[in-house]
Amino acid sequence: LFLNNTNVADNGLAYFKSLAQLQYLNLIATNITASGMKHLAGLKNIKQLYLYQTNISSADFGNIKNNFPGSVIDTGGYQLEFLASDTMKVKAKLVKP
Repeated sequence: LFLNNTNVADNGLAYFKSLAQLQYLNLIATNITASGMKHLAGLKNIKQLYLYQTNISSADFGNIKNNFPGSVIDTGGYQLEFLASDTMKVKAKLVKP
């Protein structure tokens, strides 16, 4: 279920607690808080949960992980290391007239 960049709020999550087969939930860039996530605590089939750019504090992510122990929870904010091998120089081949 893709709810990213929507106006979904904490009270709106209460409507999803009956979706027992829900496996993927994207809440990126929403106004969700840790309090709203309590509505979803009974959903044991969630495998992927995306919570980047929400109003959930980093201190609350531990509790959320406890409520969804078998889930991958993406909180974003990570940086990828730059590797020299990531850059390739391409030179145009000279064509003689």
